[in-house]
Amino acid sequence: MFDWYLWADDPLVRVLGFLVHLAWYAFWALVFLVVLRLATREYLIWKVTWRFPPDQAREMRRRARRTRLLGGARSPRDPYLLTTPVMVRPYGDGRPGWGMMAPAPPRHAPHEPGPDGSRQDAAIELAAGTYVLVTCFGRVGAPYPNPDGSPGTLEAAETRAVGVHTRGIEGWSVVGPVDYAPTGLGHGWRLTMSTRGGARMLTDTHVDHEGWAFAVGVLSASHHARAVDALDRMLATWRWRSAHPAAPTEPW
Repeated sequence: MFDWYLWADDPLVRVLGFLVHLAWYAFWALVFLVVLRLATREYLIWKVTWRFPPDQAREMRRRARRTRLLGGARSPRDPYLLTTPVMVRPYGDGRPGWGMMAPAPPRHAPHEPGPDGSRQDAAIELAAGTYVLVTCFGRVGAPYPNPDGSPGTLEAAETRAVGVHTRGIEGWSVVGPVDYAPTGLGHGWRLTMSTRGGARMLTDTHVDHEGWAFAVGVLSASHHARAVDALDRMLATWRWRSAHPAAPTEPW
């Protein structure tokens, strides 16, 4: 059926038939690629957003789905090569801004705070399936929902990390203890989790600054130790940008 043009007497018909045949296969290859990209994006969105409060997760999903499926930003060739300055300005509610060097620009602008006061400041792709995620949860001591949805209070960094380690998160298993992690952000507490099947690993570093709760995480599908090492190189360049004009801001 598809090779009728091979038996045509006219060379032009044979050439045109071949081009039609080629276009047919190219069309279905493109359809397969789009479906594969769409399925992969939805899987990654679910993996990243399900642990956030519903309103914030909904906003994160909405923004993530606005990214292009084809021809979007590529992963950096070398995640250790810090060539791009990333800066987030202080927000009008008093939360501080920050800056650091990264191997690639963020994939989106900072989100607007959700109803619980949290927002995702940046998502930076280090490699295929590996992301650095910067989140500001809100002001320490402010009302904040517990993982089970019940009313709670946003705790300080160490208590926050220990609480996640103790209570756990559905679908994830804790790997190792909570470690003290001095970084460019300040005094941090770090914990690592993996999905039950081990397909994904997440290392979060919790820190507080000027009374605001932050976490910088690295989510990876492979070579997690290398991803954490790349994250630490980025955090070594971290500089806070105070929300108070009278306060000194560290230069780059």
